[in-house]
Amino acid sequence: MTPFAKTQLPASVNTVEKLAAWSSALLAQLYPQQTALEGDGAAERVAQFGVYYVSNNDTNRILARLSVQVQNDYLVTGAKVWDATMSLGESTIPTSFTS
Repeated sequence: MTPFAKTQLPASVNTVEKLAAWSSALLAQLYPQQTALEGDGAAERVAQFGVYYVSNNDTNRILARLSVQVQNDYLVTGAKVWDATMSLGESTIPTSFTS
């Protein structure tokens, strides 16, 4: 797992949307080459993150994709899905994500 303390979150991360952007960008930074099989076929990167320009309405949008393994019995145990997630690896948060 990638542990963190709430004090490591930048003060500006104060909404769920900002938290999603922060955590998605962080996981993509920490595990850029890690892949997983999600079904038949090729493995996919477990954390993908990008900012894309949409010319139709002149906006920038974050597109994030995560593939995190969940314990097989999480439905049987009644666990919250976030409590049943499994580790992508062990890493520390770079200081560039904590300020």
